[in-house]
Amino acid sequence: MISLSGEFDVESELDVELVLELASHAECVDLDVSGVRFADSTLLNLILRMADRFHLRLIGPLRPQLDQLLRLTGIFARFAPLMVGDEGPA
Repeated sequence: MISLSGEFDVESELDVELVLELASHAECVDLDVSGVRFADSTLLNLILRMADRFHLRLIGPLRPQLDQLLRLTGIFARFAPLMVGDEGPA
């Protein structure tokens, strides 16, 4: 599991690369985005790049700004974030 918190924008690109480096040998990654206060295309790019390399699950709950961003871009439907305490599909 990788937990993200704070704000992710163009100034966070080096942090994004570090996240990818940390996960480089994983097959499956749970990405906890419950601590993300703000995100733009930088975080969207990270999510999509990770999904190309790993089986990726997003873990929430999502803050309103991130929830809206993921819904507007279609990423929410693609990854259906699990909420903390949610066991996923039965």
